Amino acid sequence: MSKLFDLMSVFNTEELSKDETFFLDEVSKTTSECFKGPQNLVQSLGELGLFQDSVSPLCYGLALQRVESVDSGLRSLISVHSSLGLYALKRYGKHLLTDDYLNGSKSLAFALTEKDHGSNPAKTKTIFKLSSDKKTYEVSGEKAWVTNAKNSDALIIWGSLDGETVGALVPTDTKGLEILDMPKTYSLELSKAYSLKLTKCLIPKENLLNIKGIKGPLSCLNNARLGVAWGVMGLSWSAFLETLEYTKKRILFDEPLAAKQITQYKLSEIYAKIIETQFFLKEITKLKTAEKSVPPHLVSIAKMRSCEKAFEILKECRDLLGGIGVTEDFSIARHMRNLESVRTYEGTDTIHRLILGGYITKEKKF
Repeated sequence: MSKLFDLMSVFNTEELSKDETFFLDEVSKTTSECFKGPQNLVQSLGELGLFQDSVSPLCYGLALQRVESVDSGLRSLISVHSSLGLYALKRYGKHLLTDDYLNGSKSLAFALTEKDHGSNPAKTKTIFKLSSDKKTYEVSGEKAWVTNAKNSDALIIWGSLDGETVGALVPTDTKGLEILDMPKTYSLELSKAYSLKLTKCLIPKENLLNIKGIKGPLSCLNNARLGVAWGVMGLSWSAFLETLEYTKKRILFDEPLAAKQITQYKLSEIYAKIIETQFFLKEITKLKTAEKSVPPHLVSIAKMRSCEKAFEILKECRDLLGGIGVTEDFSIARHMRNLESVRTYEGTDTIHRLILGGYITKEKKF
């Protein structure tokens, strides 16, 4: 698989060890093998060690890039388990963290969004209430767009306790928790989302995370958005490399399409957009350590720009492929469908511009 990413080496070969390069190739291989069996992906990559703290932020970002080069739905499964669920436990619930989650033998889902409050989680209608026995919390409410909920072992569920935002680890077999199907979507078919209905679900008091306030879920989202930005670049690489190979083989007027000046112009623009975006991602990822997160306004730029550039790239690749670009022989059309969802979740382009606007002007934006 490494040969497919040789063009990426313009900046990262010297920054990755041989072990990390081998690891990334194993991630590519494993993800490809799980394309038709996505339910095994979390465990397979967990066994490789992807969810361990020993994996550097840069290596993790590049790993998500490899995963999404296969399919955005597969990267969504990994992001939900690791960038959202595991991150919440590592930062706010270490007393709940077990090896089962770190090695992928148990998977996590993340439940924050509600039907009427997608971009305003502070208005949650999911309520936590201390039970009369003082040992458990009673949780009631509804959630939507919970990726992989039905196949997960536990969920990080966010709600309100005495007017403050809180989160808790809730096993999926908890009495009173219903996991319901949502309407069929036209994208991310490999990472189905579900809705939740919680009716007086009782959870142990110790399952509450050690964080109060909207900062808790927003910090998780900030962490996951950087991973999404890295992943989208994998989708862009996949489209570019697929298109590049096609133009070398497609004969048009007695010479390869790749020999045409307009083709080389377009391929050069695509390549430059990917490299420019990756340089930015690499630089801001350097700010991320075990103790420090990347500033939210930089993450907003990363998520927003990665998706925008990916749309531009897919459009050009689709144009170069012609009619064959919408067939199942190529991944372009599938990537385009998936990108519609990726561009929407973890904050739309508009939301990220508002985050940036608030940072710049110091004025309330929501």
